[in-house]
Amino acid sequence: MNRSTGLQCLIAAGLLVALIQTAGCPVITDGNGGGHGGPADDLWITPPGSVTGYSFQDTPLPADFFGPGSDPFDGRVYLKGVPFDCFDPDGPGPEINYCGLLPTDTIVRRLTDAGPTFPATVQIEIVELSLRSVQPITVSYFGGASFETWDVIAEVHIDAATGNVDPPQTAGTMTIRHEHADGGTFDSTLPVVANLTFVQVGGPGVVGPTPSPPAT
Repeated sequence: MNRSTGLQCLIAAGLLVALIQTAGCPVITDGNGGGHGGPADDLWITPPGSVTGYSFQDTPLPADFFGPGSDPFDGRVYLKGVPFDCFDPDGPGPEINYCGLLPTDTIVRRLTDAGPTFPATVQIEIVELSLRSVQPITVSYFGGASFETWDVIAEVHIDAATGNVDPPQTAGTMTIRHEHADGGTFDSTLPVVANLTFVQVGGPGVVGPTPSPPAT
């Protein structure tokens, strides 16, 4: 899925289809030290009311996933951002932790340089994601004889022990158009695999984390 935008930043994926608002897409790291299209981590937020979610229609959660007697779940969950303040870009590596990032809930890493000729296409990867269901999902048991509600948490993190992205991601692409002195527009395609954790509302049940099916 491809989306483009002008003054706002945009991320597009099956799991994460949201208009992400930033103040000029702030950059917290830059491998070249220049901040002009070099490798960098970009900060994003998921605005309230954005169409961000995941459908289990093509890959239903199987029977007994939530416990004995639970029916397959093939519904959709809508997600909202859960902001985080700090980010460790490389786990045990030498990079410092970055704090003061609120209200960021997503970080996308540009893996390669852009320019000096534009338009330029670079590789990107999601490295941090923090989302939670807007409303709990409803799970039926024994063919609809009883029901429970479960919150859904979707996360991607840098593993503190290894420095690797957890779960592993497939790189996407961003095509950048430098159209004026202060910036321009871009299109992006970004596959996302998130760790999903299901938390029973009002009960002790926790299922996961389990990687979501790949979404593009």
